[in-house]
Amino acid sequence: MNTTVTAKPTNTKTEQQFKLRNKCRYIYIARNTKDVITSYSHFEKEKSRSGFYSGDWDHCFELLVGGKVQRGDWFDHVHSWWEHKDADNILFLRYENLKLDLDGELSNIAAFLGLT
Repeated sequence: MNTTVTAKPTNTKTEQQFKLRNKCRYIYIARNTKDVITSYSHFEKEKSRSGFYSGDWDHCFELLVGGKVQRGDWFDHVHSWWEHKDADNILFLRYENLKLDLDGELSNIAAFLGLT
């Protein structure tokens, strides 16, 4: 019996800062800061019963930019990927552009992945 093993493409969602140094391809999607804070505020309101989160937007802002959330400082996180936006293996997208021109952005993604 002759068996051939081929590597299948995989994908991984991460919210980590850029520390990866391999030849994988990465698609990073950034979102408007105000929208991130608003979304995170709603998320925390829904899940938090511990009293850690007061429920207001300003408190959420302080948590995100102060690095007091699981992923650390939000600005550091985005900046760590932005620094590598021109690397051949990174496609840096904006969430708002996906909403405005999904077809165009999907074409960019397909080209980046070598599917066109």
